[in-house]
Amino acid sequence: MEDQGQSGEGRQQDQQHQAVSEAGQPDARHDRLYHESESTIYAVPSPRGLAILVALSALLLLAGLGRSALTDRDEGANAGAAREMLEQGAWVTPTLDYWPRFAKPAFVYWLMAGAYRVLGVGETAARLPSALAATALVFVQYAFARWALGSAVALRAALVLLTSFLFVALGRMALTDATLVLWTTTAGFAFFRAHAGPAPRRRYYAIAWIALALALLTKGPVGVIVPLLGITAYLAVGGGSRRAATEAGVVWGVPLFLLLAGPWYAAMFWLHGVDYAARAQGETLGRVFRAVTGPGGTALFYVPVLLVGMFPWSATLPGVLVGALRGARARALGSLPGATAVFAALWVASGFLLFSILQSRLPHYVAPLVPFAALLVWPRAGPAVVVGLLALGMAAMATVRDPDLRFRGLAVLTVAFLGVTLHVGVPAFSRDFVTPAGELARRAAALAAACDEVVAFGPYRPSLLFYARRPLTFVDLPDRSRLAEAAARPGRLFVVVPRAQLPLLPAAIGSLPEVERRGGYALLRSAPSAPGCTP
Repeated sequence: MEDQGQSGEGRQQDQQHQAVSEAGQPDARHDRLYHESESTIYAVPSPRGLAILVALSALLLLAGLGRSALTDRDEGANAGAAREMLEQGAWVTPTLDYWPRFAKPAFVYWLMAGAYRVLGVGETAARLPSALAATALVFVQYAFARWALGSAVALRAALVLLTSFLFVALGRMALTDATLVLWTTTAGFAFFRAHAGPAPRRRYYAIAWIALALALLTKGPVGVIVPLLGITAYLAVGGGSRRAATEAGVVWGVPLFLLLAGPWYAAMFWLHGVDYAARAQGETLGRVFRAVTGPGGTALFYVPVLLVGMFPWSATLPGVLVGALRGARARALGSLPGATAVFAALWVASGFLLFSILQSRLPHYVAPLVPFAALLVWPRAGPAVVVGLLALGMAAMATVRDPDLRFRGLAVLTVAFLGVTLHVGVPAFSRDFVTPAGELARRAAALAAACDEVVAFGPYRPSLLFYARRPLTFVDLPDRSRLAEAAARPGRLFVVVPRAQLPLLPAAIGSLPEVERRGGYALLRSAPSAPGCTP
């Protein structure tokens, strides 16, 4: 990576910053030069670069979070679980449809519930923790790349991250992934700063331990496995594992980690015992051996995911990965930019291998690889990127030979494309195809009395729980006989159903009066409720 597109500042770092000696040990000259550079090259961040990142983060990550309805399944389920947590004041055990939900730890639910308390329950508050985590990560990326690679490169590395489709999408959704990636990336960067940088190092190892604990609280063991795998791969190639084990402070680091992450897990085991243990095992080890969620697919599932998820920058990713891993040990023992490239490449390669082995595969699983991939692809603007320019309809830009101008053109095009997609395309699609079901669920809940039953017919859509704010009965097509059972119970029956599936309802249910229709959905209601059951 350091051999192409290197600025004068980058070459100065190459000469000054010898990250490790052949024995894997920082030397006195290394520390001295770092301290000198800290007072010159790295003292003041670029105001222009920071202003660009602030403006683009506001546009791509923070603006318009509430303009589209919650999607299913995970986004709706997470937002609903956080709403129930706030409603019930139950801060340990997450619930969904008022039943314990063991799929994810509680940290993101806490963040969402806090946002609900400040902003009110809604899509903006549900998505705000992800958006803030993604925004914070952009500046973590900038700060780390500035330390390791210089200001000019730092801006590019942060822009590549900020304009990667997968990163932006996850940063605008009520999921655990943006928060998880903030912690896994912080853990990796903090470790590398401590291991390859000058004293003091203990503070950075402490940050790494804290980030690992928060990652465990965000999404379970994967939050620890991914960073440890990347770090272990780097130490295996670059050496210095014995020094890292000593300096990382296992004696104090593990207790700090357990102090932060342990209480919630201990409380869950205390409250739910074997039920929680069995579900937790299924959500972790179970994903290694069978497709718990997602489409499954082959071991190559994530190749197109990364290529599309980091488009247009991914055009150069395969080449830079190979280049960084060729002669990796020599690079890791050479300059700081070389060591940074090796660390990033090994993180991406080891994480890609891990997720490809897992039998459960979903596109967002590889999100922790994106910041490190962004560190690799920043300097390349060669012929492969021209493919991206052409795909975006800018054939004229393909003739530009200046790499800097080409990078800027591609960045502007990508921002424009994302801006139009996020603020025009997605809200329009949501208005016509996603929002109507939630609106009818909310309408049914407003009309229903306590003894009435609201049924959502069709594919499972947990976001309807968020909008109804009451228990719902979900009935899918194979179980439609349950509708007759629901109709036989006291009280009225409300049914939210896709209009295309109306002919598939049992005759007695399909003939119910239609209260309202919106978009592709209809709301049906049975006769008035039994005496004594009032709204």
